[in-house]
Amino acid sequence: MSAFFFPGGDNIQNLRTAMKKIAIIVVLILTISFAQGCFMFNRQSEENLRRKAINHLAKGEKYEREGRYLSALDEFHKAESLSPRPAIYYHLGHCYLELDDAEQAVGYLRKALAASPDYRQASLDLALAEKKLQKSSPGKTPSPRIIKERKPDAPLQMMEDETSPSLKQPSQQTGAVPLILLPFGNKKKDENLEDEVLPSVDEVNRILFPEFYGSSPPDSDENEQLRRYIDRKKKSTDSYSFHMDKARMYREYKLYNTAVLEYKDALKANPQSFDAVSELSDLYIEMDREERLGDLYSTTENHFTRNARFYLKWGNFLLKQGELREAARKYRKALTISPDYSAALNNLGIIELQRKNYREAAQYFESVLNVDPNFASAHLNLGIVYADHLKKPEEAREHFEAYLKLKGGRSDEVQKWLEQLSL
Repeated sequence: MSAFFFPGGDNIQNLRTAMKKIAIIVVLILTISFAQGCFMFNRQSEENLRRKAINHLAKGEKYEREGRYLSALDEFHKAESLSPRPAIYYHLGHCYLELDDAEQAVGYLRKALAASPDYRQASLDLALAEKKLQKSSPGKTPSPRIIKERKPDAPLQMMEDETSPSLKQPSQQTGAVPLILLPFGNKKKDENLEDEVLPSVDEVNRILFPEFYGSSPPDSDENEQLRRYIDRKKKSTDSYSFHMDKARMYREYKLYNTAVLEYKDALKANPQSFDAVSELSDLYIEMDREERLGDLYSTTENHFTRNARFYLKWGNFLLKQGELREAARKYRKALTISPDYSAALNNLGIIELQRKNYREAAQYFESVLNVDPNFASAHLNLGIVYADHLKKPEEAREHFEAYLKLKGGRSDEVQKWLEQLSL
């Protein structure tokens, strides 16, 4: 038979003291366990972030090796936001340097060296970037830049500079490499050139663009001869054509950053070349580097104050950026140079339409047709204004039909709109 004992007063006090001690120990154990759990959770979270950053870094390095510097920058910036490290800063700086953005390159390379002072490659790239920055804008300090997303085109037909020379697309046939036609017949002969046999176009192209030719490189003597010849061509009176040819070749094969440098050299040789400015601006758009266009236009404007096409191109850039007032100013500047410039009148109409001034927009489009009755874009824009905003279906029909007769690029859409007007 079990016996139950009820302790006396002293025993009860001892029991309470023991229970308090046990409670304190339990609380301490739970606190330590919770702290360890939080530490392990945070450690695991940091490890996940580091792993993700490494993945982005690896992708960026792959793009960097392929010369796809914009894609590489996107990956490196993602890695930086997750787990910033000296290696990430270095690769950001190197890509910006390859993209001819010395200001950004200096900023990131300095960050890499601040975190890791013995980073030799970062030191070498920083010296080159600072030298470039000093040449382009002495005393300028770096500041972070965000790559802008491209804005969608306006719904109406905005006139581009249709008179600018078009560049042919890369050949679809493997091994079909277009030749650069260098101006071998100088009017003013180079010194000591008369007694030297000039290399052929193929030979010059082979040394200029080895990545386009599968043949083995020339031996050292031939290589040196060609390089000396090329150096003389660079210093010749036709240096502009030399650099323009190279820029177009590089652009055709999507070596965009090298093409940019050649266009800049062409502009140094001939600052009044609208073709060089126009093609370089188109290249920046192709590279998604539209933030560079403002500087390009403002720094070259003094050479094109009587060129209406220059102000049209500048206005088109501002219009796509949504800067309506500044775009209108550039179009009006073009009209002061060439009062019947139909493309500028057309785009002023688009600005008024975006401001919802529909009657003023229609007046601009009508004025375009007074200058050029076969201006397809004006017919299209008038059809849209009359059909959607001024509720004049007959006038809309007239201009849509005119657009179809002119075989405009959006004829399929316009045919559908015309059918809807008949319902």
